[in-house]
Amino acid sequence: MNDIKRPFDLLNRAVGKRVVVGVKGGTSFEGKMMAFDVHMNIALAEAKEKGSEEVFNHLFIRGDSVVYVKPLE
Repeated sequence: MNDIKRPFDLLNRAVGKRVVVGVKGGTSFEGKMMAFDVHMNIALAEAKEKGSEEVFNHLFIRGDSVVYVKPLE
């Protein structure tokens, strides 16, 4: 983790790995981060909402609703 000097360094390392993304309203989603952009828009694959068993093959989360991103690996 010593090579992380900027917030986007952490996000770049998380691409292709499992993350938890918390959004406004207290909901969170777990999935494989496929991509993100400078607006914090995030694309997840094989994602599911916390407390649900429904799996989304692809999920787009709009950046202005993101509260946190937690890498799991």
